[in-house]
Amino acid sequence: MSENEDLRDEMRKAVADFLRAESDRRAAMDGDHGYDRALFRRGVADLGLGGLPVPERFGGLGLGFAEAAVVIEEFGRAVAPSPVPDTLIAGTLLGESADAGTLGEPGEALLARLAEEPVAIAVAGLTETPGRGPVVADGGGLSGVVGAVPHGATADVLLVISGEGDDAAVHLVDPEQPGVTRTPRRALDHTRRLADVELAGARADRLSPEGDGGALARRLVALARIALAAESAAAAQACLDETVGYLKVREQFGRAIGSFQALKHRCADLAVAVHCAVATAQYAVRFAITGEATDELGDDLPTVAAVAKVVGADTLMRVAADCLQLHGGVGFTFEHDLHLYFKRGKANQLLAGSGPALRRQLAARL
Repeated sequence: MSENEDLRDEMRKAVADFLRAESDRRAAMDGDHGYDRALFRRGVADLGLGGLPVPERFGGLGLGFAEAAVVIEEFGRAVAPSPVPDTLIAGTLLGESADAGTLGEPGEALLARLAEEPVAIAVAGLTETPGRGPVVADGGGLSGVVGAVPHGATADVLLVISGEGDDAAVHLVDPEQPGVTRTPRRALDHTRRLADVELAGARADRLSPEGDGGALARRLVALARIALAAESAAAAQACLDETVGYLKVREQFGRAIGSFQALKHRCADLAVAVHCAVATAQYAVRFAITGEATDELGDDLPTVAAVAKVVGADTLMRVAADCLQLHGGVGFTFEHDLHLYFKRGKANQLLAGSGPALRRQLAARL
């Protein structure tokens, strides 16, 4: 086992133990922020989560997307209400830009903040909103409406995508300034609150280099989709593990129902699906950190990320739905946590590009 793999295993255990001991998702999702702000601060202070992808010269740990993905997986496994995944995605993008020498002073200042204090970042512009065009950048200001922004109503900083295609760009926006209106909206997933963000000439600091042809924006979208794939696969594994444990102790006709052949076969099918989702997400993470333009099949990062996101989200939805049924009546109660995984699965199917939309894009490449 390599040194990096040892480190990731230690990180995985530390984050899992931290969430198991400290996280109360029921209380967090009902709180004012939609997540436990105190837990977020402790994650930054005790585990250094905010500074994980920040280069060492800015005071961070200098780790990369592979390590960030490990943390994202554990937050997905616990369906923990938290802006940590989006913050890590943003921090990874900023860190990569800093290492490439293309990050300006505002981005560098944010990296230094991430290493020192709890800063929640929301990524806006990943999910298309029907009837609304892209955000428009004009004269250093942004205008437009961005819908379905995870933790958008409470984030300390917004990372906003403007434009489309080769004209797309990434900007830093202070959400507390005039010209920014954040409106919370009802969300199916109680563990990830959403908001609509309206920008009316809001001042923004552009992160994308001039003339980059939308490359930084595509990178941000790809990282976000891979993160959704990783958390979905981990959540699906958690669902299956919990269900197998339940089938071993729940008895009918004087025997554990897990001994019934039909349920064994059903769990075996789910195990295969979960294994495929985990492998697909891991491949996408590796692809994202190699720096190669294409893989051996000729696919590029946006394609790999889209496939991983669709596979991961669809698998979580399927596994959560089947596990609800395998639990019987108790699985359908609000008190049981399985419905949180089920709703997370449906939400992940829609965030950062719906399954049908991404499949149409992939089909157009053939």
